[in-house]
Amino acid sequence: MELNSDTLLGAALGIGLMVFLKTVILLIMTKGSFGRIFETRRVALMMLKGQDFVEAEKVSSSPNAHYGPQLRLLGMLQRDAKLLDFLLENIKGVEDATIAAAVRDIQPKARIALGKYLTVAPLVDEIEGTLLEVPQGYNPTEYSITGNVPPRAPYKGVVRHRGWKAISMNLPPLAMGDDGLILAPVEVEVV
Repeated sequence: MELNSDTLLGAALGIGLMVFLKTVILLIMTKGSFGRIFETRRVALMMLKGQDFVEAEKVSSSPNAHYGPQLRLLGMLQRDAKLLDFLLENIKGVEDATIAAAVRDIQPKARIALGKYLTVAPLVDEIEGTLLEVPQGYNPTEYSITGNVPPRAPYKGVVRHRGWKAISMNLPPLAMGDDGLILAPVEVEVV
């Protein structure tokens, strides 16, 4: 069989088209996440090698593998508003006026910091104090049902809190050498 330039070009185009279609299909299946593609490939290779995925995952995971963004957000709230300092402070015996002054200082800073890094929205449009019907088949992570609860939904009740849902998180990238676990560095003033 003779290979000419037209045959080679056709084969290259065919292979290129197959690779392109495979990539598009994988992106659709992973909702546009290249990270999920690579993670799926890693898991598939582990399974082909006969490795137990659960055991391998235990060995390779670190605390920030699962909690990294949440811990980084907490670190940002500490950096911008000193929120951890306030929450971890023992306020037993502290005057109410002193606590109120601290809250007046921390709350606006924390609100601004939170708005920079996290977009949230209420779970329901109804305001607190109005009636709401919770449908049959509701998601129990979205509703906390209290009071005189009948055995089955739908439920009708008064909204006591609208709930919150994270819409997006936009954290700055980690600095070189930062594993994401340090929430606040040691502050040292050289004298």
